[in-house]
Amino acid sequence: MKKNDAYYELNEEFAELLETYFVAIHTDLIEVVED
Repeated sequence: MKKNDAYYELNEEFAELLETYFVAIHTDLIEVVED
């Protein structure tokens, strides 16, 4: 169970990082799509 808890904890951290990254680049992505 300890391994599972660590995995889910890491997964949550990764999801937060991914969300932060997406928020940072989403305007660039939208500009590329609009062109």
